[in-house]
Amino acid sequence: MPGTQEDIIAWAGIAKECYEEPEDVLLNPVPLIIEWNDDGLQQRLIPKTSVINTIQGVPGCQAFTRTDIATNADIQSESMFSVTDTCNSIKEQIAVDTITLLRETYGQQQNASFVLLKKIYLKL
Repeated sequence: MPGTQEDIIAWAGIAKECYEEPEDVLLNPVPLIIEWNDDGLQQRLIPKTSVINTIQGVPGCQAFTRTDIATNADIQSESMFSVTDTCNSIKEQIAVDTITLLRETYGQQQNASFVLLKKIYLKL
């Protein structure tokens, strides 16, 4: 997962800066981290961008973006997503619904020998 370790470190730094009081943690977005099975994606001819677009199509989910210090450019993560509350749902439910959507849309199929996602990490 290239870049994911840097994304997690950046996420922790932002959380530490922005949410100093214990009750502020409730405002903090939930991280959703995907460990991709690139062979499975290739075998089933599913572009990673399609799965990323599915995740980002869920209200409250967006790719985590960090700023590269050297270039000052924003880098959008392919593996780490930020889940926040919406008017209609709390972030924990949105995260569970997103995982369910991924299972239903891209889950193991009868004729498929490869899974697309190795693991999904969720910190509630």
